Amino acid sequence: MFVRVWLRGQDEDTTNHFINSIKSFPEVLECHLMAGDCDFLLRVAVADLDAYRQFQIQHLNRIAGVQNTKTEIPMQRIKQTTELPV
Repeated sequence: MFVRVWLRGQDEDTTNHFINSIKSFPEVLECHLMAGDCDFLLRVAVADLDAYRQFQIQHLNRIAGVQNTKTEIPMQRIKQTTELPV
């Protein structure tokens, strides 16, 4: 899953609290601070949709300062690489 996260505020305390909380969840494979529409973009790996819903309810939405989340579910991986064009 890809999850876009909006915080209630972008002050240092709120942002740092979110970052420190996210680091403790093994389901979160990547966390990116974003410029643009949302505050953070997460890549989350779970067994199935039920497991994601439990993660969202029990962990993600309980982080103080989280205002909103939007989950994007990829249907097909078109390309993924770690090779750099150097």
